Amino acid sequence: MFARVIDDLTAVSSDGIHGSERALFAVSAEVGEDPAEFRRALIRYWTLAATAPVAARLRSLHRLGPAARDWRRDELRALALFALADVDARVVYAASRRYLHASDGDREEAARRVAEVLDWLARHLAARPEAVFAALLLERDPELNQRLLGYRQRMTSARLREVLASLGSDLDESTDGFLREWRALELTAISASE
Repeated sequence: MFARVIDDLTAVSSDGIHGSERALFAVSAEVGEDPAEFRRALIRYWTLAATAPVAARLRSLHRLGPAARDWRRDELRALALFALADVDARVVYAASRRYLHASDGDREEAARRVAEVLDWLARHLAARPEAVFAALLLERDPELNQRLLGYRQRMTSARLREVLASLGSDLDESTDGFLREWRALELTAISASE
């Protein structure tokens, strides 16, 4: 099965190498349960993503899997490849959001998804943690925002604002307040160290 995953992952057309907007970037939904297989799939993804345009990766991400209620564990693992291994904030953000919402309204499943994505941050698994953080922050959940407080030391508020702006995200009052409070803490820390 894993050989088929690698074959699917290598299905980047020659146009993709030249930056064509119509390039293919095929990621199989069949990424095995074995952690070693998943690590190899992540490494393969990094290699292939370097030659595939962002537009092709986004198209592949959006084609991946059916509606949220139909997600299977292997499809979620393939989706996690995009969220953890891609270096483009738009891809990581979109994959993280889809991962978070692959629960079809089931509260227990939604809580499990949030815990898994928080674990990605805690274990420094994502290539673009600020995009994963943005996906969690834009859930606009006060309880989740409280859980995010402990992860603020891993990046700056300015960097997160930059990522949010690059995503074209509109900040509501609570999200902007979260970022302003974060910036005030950073300025306090700078003042204290001088």
